[in-house]
Amino acid sequence: SLTSAVVVIIGLASATMRLNFTSDYGAAGEVFNVHGESSADVDTSVTVSTIHDIDVSGILSSIAANDRVGIQVASDPVNTANLIVTEMRLKYT
Repeated sequence: SLTSAVVVIIGLASATMRLNFTSDYGAAGEVFNVHGESSADVDTSVTVSTIHDIDVSGILSSIAANDRVGIQVASDPVNTANLIVTEMRLKYT
């Protein structure tokens, strides 16, 4: 079962950024978005040049072994994010 799911980012400015996350996932042979969830208006405090882990486990509630996962990270129209997404890390038990 899933024990941790994070998107790893590096801040290019020190700020509180309002981020929106969308997931699409499924197994080989399924449509890519057989499962899809989102989380909007996640206020995230970021420090310039620092690596941050952002928990996205809440948008992977139906994930199963061997699923392929895509995560979209976007800022809202008012609070433009200034960051680099470097990876997504999943941990299972």
